[in-house]
Amino acid sequence: MRLRKKRNHKESGAILPSLCLSGDESYAVNRDQTLSWTLAQKDRSLRIYRALFLFSILANTTLGLWCLFDPGGFAQFLYLPPEIWPRFWGAALLALQAVFVPGLISPVFNRWPNLAGIAICFFMAFVFLISGASYFILAFWNLICGLVLLAAYYNLLMADLRRHP
Repeated sequence: MRLRKKRNHKESGAILPSLCLSGDESYAVNRDQTLSWTLAQKDRSLRIYRALFLFSILANTTLGLWCLFDPGGFAQFLYLPPEIWPRFWGAALLALQAVFVPGLISPVFNRWPNLAGIAICFFMAFVFLISGASYFILAFWNLICGLVLLAAYYNLLMADLRRHP
């Protein structure tokens, strides 16, 4: 068994040490199998997910406050009927954002707030879709938030899984 350095052309010319059994160089360690690379991938995925989840929480908190303090203005802005629903929806939205904070702090450990937040986005998109054509803007917002958060959280969980096989 001999230690040999092999130039990996796929990884921008980085020279990585590889352990070669016999003369076959197909057993070379590539960059995807190193612990530092998987740790960096997990950290990158964590930063991206936290930024997206924080944006979602701040945007929904802003909408919740707007609905709570100016329900008529919110309904008028979206060309919706000025009923009492915006105030109740805003209060529920604010309460949900408070529940999601532990998921923002530690999304890998506190999975329930993150998965619940994604599921609630999809549920609310469905509710707004069946409520009528005037609620399509809110349905679209919740659907896009749910899809983006789902993709980012999936990448985070896969990066964490690769880090701890």
